[in-house]
Amino acid sequence: MTDKRRITVWLTGLECQIRQEGEDEVHGSVGVIVPSRKTSTVHHFPAGVDDLKMGKPGVRMVTLDSLVHEDVPGDVVLSVLLVEHDSGDVTEYKEKIAAEISRAATSLGAAVGVPAEAMGSSQGFVNDLSLGLVDLLSDWVGADDDPYNPGTRRISGRDIMTAYGLALEELHDVPNPFVYRRASRPDTPGVELEHNIDPVVVSGTDGGGDTGRYAFYFLVELFAGTEKVLGRPE
Repeated sequence: MTDKRRITVWLTGLECQIRQEGEDEVHGSVGVIVPSRKTSTVHHFPAGVDDLKMGKPGVRMVTLDSLVHEDVPGDVVLSVLLVEHDSGDVTEYKEKIAAEISRAATSLGAAVGVPAEAMGSSQGFVNDLSLGLVDLLSDWVGADDDPYNPGTRRISGRDIMTAYGLALEELHDVPNPFVYRRASRPDTPGVELEHNIDPVVVSGTDGGGDTGRYAFYFLVELFAGTEKVLGRPE
């Protein structure tokens, strides 16, 4: 087996934990920052022009199964955005997204042991990337949309290397950072959302004072050559 390593990240689905309206009409985006490459990408959902209609019994969970990242292993920052078709201040929301993305990317450097002076020298990149990504993330937000507070999740390169070590039996007696789980709800039978990192939970309150809360579910898969060593069970 040729040990050519590769990571994929899937947005497996969305859960309505608290609905904002009688029926929420939502759409959203996932932004991916790869600090080592100084790159970012954005993926919108759902495909097509219609919003997801969620919140009523039977539709509290939806499966999306969208590939949002594929690359060589390394640190990844996921930034999520959810919008409910209602009303909101788009300019203020863009500022919130930019601040959250910048905070997540900067804290990633500290978490993996990058010296403060090194992060300082790249802060211009982080800020520029955040401002560029925010426009792509929020280009679906219109005057009649109510954005939720943005959310982020870091997938650390250290955890990825640990998972490889466990899968290839190079490490022993250390916790697996990517535990496979299936989320389900009794009010939405037949839908299970696979994930192996903690969900990214976002919440928002509309102009009428109604609060909603949603969870994004992600699954990380790792490959060594053609062999999948982490992810969905075969």
